[in-house]
Amino acid sequence: MLLATGSVVDAQTSAPASFTDVVHYAGFTVFTLGQNATDVVTRGWSGQDFTSAFVRQLVSLTTELVTTAEQHLAYPVLHHFRSRERIAAAPSAIARLDEAMLLLSCAVADSARPHASTIDPVRAAIGRYLTTTSMTATVGDPPDEPPAPQRASLQAAGIPTTAQQEYVAAVSRSAERRRRLHRLLHGNGWSWPTT
Repeated sequence: MLLATGSVVDAQTSAPASFTDVVHYAGFTVFTLGQNATDVVTRGWSGQDFTSAFVRQLVSLTTELVTTAEQHLAYPVLHHFRSRERIAAAPSAIARLDEAMLLLSCAVADSARPHASTIDPVRAAIGRYLTTTSMTATVGDPPDEPPAPQRASLQAAGIPTTAQQEYVAAVSRSAERRRRLHRLLHGNGWSWPTT
């Protein structure tokens, strides 16, 4: 049973966290990374490269995201738990994180981006979350594709970026995934996180 994995524990009792605690933890962890996708990416930049602490935090999120996704499948009622604050709501945090991974994988130049072994598992875990929540949640008509995260903040922070046309093409290839995230947010009563 995923609840007993011990990947997230209560700090006071050392007991495995409940499924709602894990969902809140995943949302809160993404919240601590940044307010929006560009904020997540620029906070990880040291001026020379992405810090090892940033990379480790992304790697550690993968397990929490997979656990959260599986718990949505095991406990469909989980979809009805909502945070009062948009910034900490799991669907909002996951959309923000996915947009940050889009920026890292498609807007940041190859020479500066973290290795794919950091980014790809996070994106795969988010994909799993989208799959399981779509199986357990009822959402309305798909909203339009949300606006793409802007690269200007990355460039202003001195992060080397890809060519604009390369980035636009990558965002276009992610259109369906981004619509699914938008639909999930919309179904939970939240608007798309802006950059």
